[in-house]
Amino acid sequence: LSGKAMRKALEEIGIQPKNNNERKELKVLCEEIGVVGGDFFTFCFEAVSRARSLLRASREVAMRQDFIFYDADKSGRLDDEECVRILSKTYLWNLDSEGQARMKKQFERVLRDLEEPGKDGIDF
Repeated sequence: LSGKAMRKALEEIGIQPKNNNERKELKVLCEEIGVVGGDFFTFCFEAVSRARSLLRASREVAMRQDFIFYDADKSGRLDDEECVRILSKTYLWNLDSEGQARMKKQFERVLRDLEEPGKDGIDF
């Protein structure tokens, strides 16, 4: 696969850049892998893994900044109230009251599954 074809294949399986910086980094990665021979196995076992790692690292900084912003009590953990604030600001504003109630109920279930026994809130 060429670098361009590799980028297209990554996008088809859901590995997509969200901004210009990610787009450039992914392009460089695909061109680098394409130079050494971008066959199917290289794509599956190297390109996919490295692209996921690259995007994860790129997005971690922004996610950590958001985490710190919403951690109002600066405890290093997001309690239920802080998590609900994220949900409200991000998703609930465009739902009707029934949709909001269903979303909150499901969100509370997910929070319970993520919390560590004996600890209050969710760690980054």
